[in-house]
Amino acid sequence: MADGLSTMVVYLLTLMLDTVVLNQSLIHGHGHSFDLPSRDGARLSFITVWDKQAHFLVHGDATTLSWVKKAHGERQVASVFHTAMHSSKGVQRKPFVIDIGSNAGYFGLLALALGAEVVFVEPQPACWQQIEAAIIVNQFQHHAWLLPRAIAGASGVQLLDVTNSATGSKHCKGRFPIENIERGDANAYGRHNISSTRATYVKSVLLSNAFEMRLSDIIRGERTITLVKVDTEGAELGIVEVNLLPLLRERLIQHLIMECTPAWWQHVDRQLTVNETVWAGARLINNIANAGYDVISLGTFSHISDTSLGNLYELLMKMVDAGKLRKWSVGQQDLHFRLKQPM
Repeated sequence: MADGLSTMVVYLLTLMLDTVVLNQSLIHGHGHSFDLPSRDGARLSFITVWDKQAHFLVHGDATTLSWVKKAHGERQVASVFHTAMHSSKGVQRKPFVIDIGSNAGYFGLLALALGAEVVFVEPQPACWQQIEAAIIVNQFQHHAWLLPRAIAGASGVQLLDVTNSATGSKHCKGRFPIENIERGDANAYGRHNISSTRATYVKSVLLSNAFEMRLSDIIRGERTITLVKVDTEGAELGIVEVNLLPLLRERLIQHLIMECTPAWWQHVDRQLTVNETVWAGARLINNIANAGYDVISLGTFSHISDTSLGNLYELLMKMVDAGKLRKWSVGQQDLHFRLKQPM
């Protein structure tokens, strides 16, 4: 059903846009911005991107693009994408990427430009509408699928409040949903200070249910997932444990990039203490390492060779303390789990 919904939405957006032929005369260098007309007379703004071998268009503002292109951690993530896509060349089927928490879609679009098939998962309307437009303008629609939902974690299927993103702002927010806490809500997923008639919610889903047909050949072992990126601002623990750990244990994912934000974990699940969430994070990382993955920090800690529970707990607590001081270069780390090659 999710595939059908995405196909329908993409088709409707196609009717809104004029036909665009993507060629080198249109994308002539990084950072050029221009508008394209839609059928209703509005202007859709795009920015050209040159990321090593990849040339593509991003719908969004220059501030967001500047962050992705210049921040050290984001460049490290992009490097993993390039390496993973390059190592998949020569195989019969295209690389397969799942981008959970796509935001404006930069990394998923990068993977598409490098020849992959990509599933985008993004609940914020202001974000997934940008992704849809970029998919069509880049002519990626035959290799891209969009799920405008949140992925369910340990708490099961629930509602996610996207009120500000849906009605209060057209800006694609980079720190959603943790900013729900910062504006005074009871938890990261819902707000209790407005009436339900004014709120806009989306329902979370399990990844296997949302893309059952798309993942069936992977579950059967006929294909592997080249790369999964999880960037969900504090919700990563439950998402990875419930949806991805079974696939990791079967060694069906070659690369996993997980933004690790332990200072925010308690705010996502307020039934647990900070100490309990950090131990949960240490156990998850330890389980993935024991499944046959190298653990590499794309930030301060570099290669994490000691994946014992005690060492992981200490590293995560350092990140919690740094996060409280807003030293985000340490307080959040992108962790790269890379499948070890057989000896």
